[in-house]
Amino acid sequence: KLLLIFGSLLIVSVFVLGVLAMYIARGAVTEKIAIHLKDKAKDTAEVIDGRLTAFWQFLEGVARAPILIDSNISYDEKTLYLSNEAKNNDSIISLYFNTTGGDAYKAGQEKVNIKSQVWFQGCLQGKSTFSTPFKSITDNKLICMAGVPIYDENRIVAVLSAEVDWAFLNALITDIVVGSTGDAHIIDEKGTSIADKDIGLVEQMFNTIEAAKTDKSLQSRAEYLAHVIDTDEAEIGYYTYKGISYITSFATVKSTDWSVVIKAPINEFMGTVQTLRLSMYGIGAAILVIALIITFIVASHMVKPIQTTVEALQGIAQGEGDLTVRLPLHGNDEVTDLSLYFNETIAKIGSSIKAVDKNAHAMEDIGSELSSNMTETASSVHEISSNIESVKGQ
Repeated sequence: KLLLIFGSLLIVSVFVLGVLAMYIARGAVTEKIAIHLKDKAKDTAEVIDGRLTAFWQFLEGVARAPILIDSNISYDEKTLYLSNEAKNNDSIISLYFNTTGGDAYKAGQEKVNIKSQVWFQGCLQGKSTFSTPFKSITDNKLICMAGVPIYDENRIVAVLSAEVDWAFLNALITDIVVGSTGDAHIIDEKGTSIADKDIGLVEQMFNTIEAAKTDKSLQSRAEYLAHVIDTDEAEIGYYTYKGISYITSFATVKSTDWSVVIKAPINEFMGTVQTLRLSMYGIGAAILVIALIITFIVASHMVKPIQTTVEALQGIAQGEGDLTVRLPLHGNDEVTDLSLYFNETIAKIGSSIKAVDKNAHAMEDIGSELSSNMTETASSVHEISSNIESVKGQ
């Protein structure tokens, strides 16, 4: 019973301590991960902001050239100038001169109208803009368009735009690694992927929020990205994608409506916690075995004198009633007291029995004497009776 009781207590104690240790460790690791991911997202957003700002500053410098403002200079001369300027930036494929009506001119190419393009409309409103990636109609390559307004005395007279290789955007996040397999991606204000290690998502202009309307397996990720779009402050979130649980954070690119999302599988960060759990189980099992061995030794030491007492009482009760038996006295504990008082009790019982035996012999002698006296009295009475009868007969 002692082994069962102490063993149960130890198992419960080890289990509770293990659960508490796991909970505390998991909370501490998650907190550190959260801080790391939030900082990572903010830093990435700032880097993207910086690179976009630097790119727009280059375009704004080109846009201030007098040749682009002078209406007496032909479009061919302007586009030739822009063709030479494009060579000064490795990210630019080509530069376009765009009228406010949306006619786009490029050296050696017929004009096209881009009036309906969102990025172009933004430039007409005085904004520096950057489009989401799309496939070029000329060579089917993935490109982006960036634009800045051209001013003449605070009046927008044209728009300068640059055709940019999509790799310019993707280079902003390709080097970001979180954990072992975690990464980053960029979405626009509608949730469309504009930079991702999976180029297929960008080529398809994949929108998780829209796709989740027909694919329920994307529901968790879609809800999170919808929250990202509606929130400006960086924070930590969780979602499940393709059966994997992710911990994630995000930050807004201030110069655009884009959001940078940093994600990594939770299990990659919980490896230390899992190791701790296994260690706790191993240590707990070792402690349990050692404790049970110690409990067995202590219990045996405690129970042995009691068993001796039981055997002595059994011998007295069911055997020949030997009251000379005595228990050994060892130590100075409750079991020793039990043995001491047992010995004293048996000694008193023995003394009482001896006294009873002695008194029994005395009573036997008195009985014999009384019996003899009664016999003599009976004889005397009989003799008296006989004498009385004789007297009556005379």
